Amino acid sequence: MAFNFEGIRFIGIMPAGLLILLVLFPAIVSLPAGASSQKYMAVSCDGDTAIALDESGNVWLWGLIYDDVGSQAYGESPGLYRQYIGDTYDRVQATPVQLPLNDVIAISGGSLALKKDGTVWSWGRNDHGQLGDGTNVSKSAPVQVKGLDDIIAISCENMNRLALKKDGAVWSWGYNGNGNLGDGTLIDRREPVQVNGLSNVTAIYGGAFAVKDDGTVWTWGDTILDVDESGKPIDYQIRGNPDKINCKPTPFQIPGITDVKAVDVASTFSVVFIKKDGTAWNWGYDLNGSLGDGTVIDSNPPFVVTPVRVKGLTDVKTVSAAYGWSMALKNDGTVWVWGYNNGGQFGNGRIYDIEAVPVEVPGLDNVIAIGGKDMHSIYLKKDGSVWASGNNHDGSIGYGPVDLDAIVLTPVKILGLGNESTILTITPEPTIQQISNNSRPTLSAITPSPVACPPAAGLRLSQLIAAMVLIVIIAGAAGYYFLLRKR
Repeated sequence: MAFNFEGIRFIGIMPAGLLILLVLFPAIVSLPAGASSQKYMAVSCDGDTAIALDESGNVWLWGLIYDDVGSQAYGESPGLYRQYIGDTYDRVQATPVQLPLNDVIAISGGSLALKKDGTVWSWGRNDHGQLGDGTNVSKSAPVQVKGLDDIIAISCENMNRLALKKDGAVWSWGYNGNGNLGDGTLIDRREPVQVNGLSNVTAIYGGAFAVKDDGTVWTWGDTILDVDESGKPIDYQIRGNPDKINCKPTPFQIPGITDVKAVDVASTFSVVFIKKDGTAWNWGYDLNGSLGDGTVIDSNPPFVVTPVRVKGLTDVKTVSAAYGWSMALKNDGTVWVWGYNNGGQFGNGRIYDIEAVPVEVPGLDNVIAIGGKDMHSIYLKKDGSVWASGNNHDGSIGYGPVDLDAIVLTPVKILGLGNESTILTITPEPTIQQISNNSRPTLSAITPSPVACPPAAGLRLSQLIAAMVLIVIIAGAAGYYFLLRKR
């Protein structure tokens, strides 16, 4: 009787246990790479590479890795494979992988991190000394940038790196062919040098922009705002003359711009800045609505040297600029985009459309940080989850198996639970007919073919263990049941 009592008690407990496991099992097996249970506090991207910072101070990376100049990822990891691009076999990290780095409090681009002790760490390409470790050797694991301490902010753009010290001074390293480092020379620097004449700086952006405590903006090198010898902007025709290449190796103040709280730059193509009143302003190439002022020009794009206001945007918190398009985050947690949506990066379910004025990304709210480069966007939500949309052929979405034609047209959660999305294969690229100002392009030859989107990272060890435990419990319950029936 004692045996029967114990068995009956066990069987009574089993349904409740099985019910709990059956409820939890789908969530367990849907977890992406081991980072899923973490909350994230920052996101950033550069080209086709993206990174995220979790609340424990760990950095996660995914996207394109160039083998010919050194790996940006750490060793061989799940989701890593090679694909033939151009003349080399490059590596693609298709799902987020953790870097051997801890105690990080800030990240920038796809290869720069700031630790809480004030030191700066970098990894990846180093052909121009952009790692700042005194060499030109690319590194697959993070290395400390030499001679920097008391750093409170970092920023990078292409092959240039910036660091802001607690005392308001700015330091730079890497490529310097056009005076990009602001030290008065045209010599690449493998270790940080101080940017000449800058003080009282409160924020740094891109590879050559600084905002002072008085709200003025300063820049140097091969900048988007081309100027003549007297510091005045020059027009597009003169700018295109190879004999008039802009080269300002020391910082100068951008005229007529004040009360700025945030800036972002897309190489030498476009600059967007946010004023303290929450308005957004843009200048650079006016191509396919990229300025957000309502104009759409399809050929021979002029270079606008006087900033224009982005239409309809108010209460803006921050901005991210890319070639041909930009995105802004409002204080209410909504995201707005404008320009040419050539890779589905707008997250609005469409592709190859042009937005001459900002439009809201539908269904996306509670966002606290954004990043956008090339043809992909990344978003960080208030709950600590990371989302992305756009072209995934280089793994820049971080959503798993990569196809050269894979497009994620609506934001998908890549770090966190519930990775549901639709990937569309769209080929060939549509023809955009000649358009005039304030008109919409006519699109042709779009043949979408929906395919099932796989789990973010496939089965992991924790998932297999959960499945095995569930099978054992079910088998045990069945065994007890039949054993008790015989008795």
